[in-house]
Parts: sequence; C-alpha cells; structure tokens
Amino acid sequence: TFALSESWRERTSRVATCHGPVGFDRLQRALRDADALILPSLSEAFGMVVTEALAQGTPAIVSEAVGAADLIKHGESGYKVRSITASS
Repeated sequence: TFALSESWRERTSRVATCHGPVGFDRLQRALRDADALILPSLSEAFGMVVTEALAQGTPAIVSEAVGAADLIKHGESGYKVRSITASS
C-alpha cells in the first residue's frame, strides 16, 4: 500500500500528482511527461529516481542531502536547494 495520508494528498493535489506504485514503463513515461522531478529529502543515500528523470530529459530539483545531487548541473539539468535540519 501507499503510505501517504488522504489529508496530504488533498493538500498537494493542486500542485502534484501522486501515482503510487507503478511499473517500469509507466514510470519512464511519467518521468518523461513531467515538468520536473522534485526530491526534497532530508537524507537520501543516492536517489536512483534522479538518474531516471535525467535520462528521460526531465530536470530535477533536489536538496543537497540527496546523494545524486552531484549529478545536477545547477540551472542546466535542474536545481539544488539548501537542505534544512531540525535546528534550521
């Protein structure tokens, strides 16, 4: 099952589409058709979805805490945003 609450889905439905689990072909199509991939994680070892989005020509907006942030050429293939912490 997909672990997002209904209240979260309602609050974000105006700006984001939540697909839940999808197969490989549908994922590639969704990434190709997306305006951008947004991965604002506080901690992410790598984030394979970033490479998948970039391979489809979709820019990625990621926090600096995402391991794949090193793949982003700021302003060209996407954007890196400052990570926040509990003390920020």
